[in-house]
Amino acid sequence: MSELPKADGEGGEGIIFGSVLGGGRFLKTLQCWRRGSMVVVKAYSKRDMNQSLREYGERLESIRERLQAIPHPNVLPFVWFPETQRAAFLVRAYVHRSLRERMASRPLLTRVERQWFTFQLLTALEQCESVGLVHGDVKSSNILVTSWNWLVLSDLTGLKPGYIPEDNPADLSYFFDDDYHKRCYVAPERFFHSSAPEGSRYKEGMTCAIDIFSSGCVIAELFLGGESIFSLSQLLAYRRREYDPSLKLGEIKDAAVREMAGIMISLDPSERKLASSYLREYEGRAFPAYFR
Repeated sequence: MSELPKADGEGGEGIIFGSVLGGGRFLKTLQCWRRGSMVVVKAYSKRDMNQSLREYGERLESIRERLQAIPHPNVLPFVWFPETQRAAFLVRAYVHRSLRERMASRPLLTRVERQWFTFQLLTALEQCESVGLVHGDVKSSNILVTSWNWLVLSDLTGLKPGYIPEDNPADLSYFFDDDYHKRCYVAPERFFHSSAPEGSRYKEGMTCAIDIFSSGCVIAELFLGGESIFSLSQLLAYRRREYDPSLKLGEIKDAAVREMAGIMISLDPSERKLASSYLREYEGRAFPAYFR
């Protein structure tokens, strides 16, 4: 880890390596120290030492500035984006546990805790929507939970592709998750067949609807005790209208949550509502009104 920045550009120390948290193909995840505080560092190894990532740094700076303009207690952006000759790094605060890890640990989540996490996830999406941000990779491993059950949506990068060839999962594996055989929450309209004419592909771009779909999958997972409602094969079958997730959703005992999640994962993006609408319409039903 000799490539970690030795100074932070503000007269302070750089990043001190702690341990490896994850070995993704696109970004390696490290636990490090900066200014005496524990941080998470996402590290990207350049394929070409002459490669400049300034454009992506400006994009990340834009995300940070837009979130700074509003209260965003449920969104955790990257705060520093140093680049060296051989690598680039994304630095954010450290949070001990992901929602996926919390779902798999003891004590088991209570109904109220699941409702509280649902409310906070929708609130995080509302905060992003208010400044025109689309996350693009909402999943239970990108949602972090503190020891006092505060939820934050992390790892907004804007660096991953908007569209993915369905007949070649290499991009999905590289940019998103090697776990897609078990759970895949990428909105179905983001897939295209490489042989399809370009004019036949979805043209709406990256909208809030893709985050709503992914969040609906996370909420279903939350109320199904950690079970996913889509693998990659099921998601692609759903895209072709050959798979019905309502059977799995039917296992959710809370009727309001089951209804809301079903709308959130609608195949037609236009049928998905904004997070603010779900917060308003399902207050007192999917979660208590006093959460507000």
